[in-house]
Amino acid sequence: MTENDQQPIVVLFCDIMGCSEISNHKDLAEYNKFLSSFHEIFMDVANRHQQIWYGQNERRYYKPSVRWDEGCLMIFMPHKDKPFDFASDVDVAINVALELKKRWLLCPDNKLRIQDSGLLPTDLAIGIHVGKAYINPVKDIAGNDDFRPEGYAINLTKRIEGESREGQFTHIFISEAARGTLHLLTDESTYTFAPTRSFQPKGISRDIRVFEVKHH
Repeated sequence: MTENDQQPIVVLFCDIMGCSEISNHKDLAEYNKFLSSFHEIFMDVANRHQQIWYGQNERRYYKPSVRWDEGCLMIFMPHKDKPFDFASDVDVAINVALELKKRWLLCPDNKLRIQDSGLLPTDLAIGIHVGKAYINPVKDIAGNDDFRPEGYAINLTKRIEGESREGQFTHIFISEAARGTLHLLTDESTYTFAPTRSFQPKGISRDIRVFEVKHH
C-alpha cells in the first residue's frame, strides 16, 4: 500500500450503554428482540439521512453496518474524482447521531422501562472522528465490488465512542479533528459543545482531545 491508497474518511461508532447487564436480565428471545430493535433503528436512521443529504447521484461511499449492540457508519470517497468535503460529512454524522439518540430513547423497550419498571431508559454512546484510512477493494458475500476501510482513524473512533460514556449531556463525542472542520459550515453556531476534555485511549501513547455535543 502507498499513500495513494489513503482516503479521507468520517467514522461514527454507536454502542448501547450497559448492554451486558441488560442481557443478564432478559431471556434469549427478549434480548434478540431488543437488539433487533436497535438494528432496525440504526439502519433506518442511517439510510434516511443518506437520502436527505446525498440522494442517488452522490459519489460518496456511505456505508452503514450494524451487528450485536454496535452500529458503524463510514463516509468516504473510494476514488479521487472530486474534493472531499469534511465539514458537511461531519455535519451528517452528528445529525445521524442526534436522531439515533431521539429514536432510541423513544423506542418501545425504553417506554416499558420507564412506565412499567420505573427505570431510566437505556442510552447510546457515540463517537465521531475524521481522518485517513486505507480503502481496500474487496468483494461482498454476493460477489459484488465493495470497499473495506482500515487504519488508525477507525480504531481511534472506537476509543472515542468508549470515552463518550463519561459524558454529561448527549454522550456524543467528536474528535478535535472533526470539530475543527465545522468552522467551514455556513452557520458555525449550529452546535454548542461542553468544555474540552482529554483522555489517553488504550493502545495510544498520547492524549486525545474530544468535545461532547451539548446542544444543536
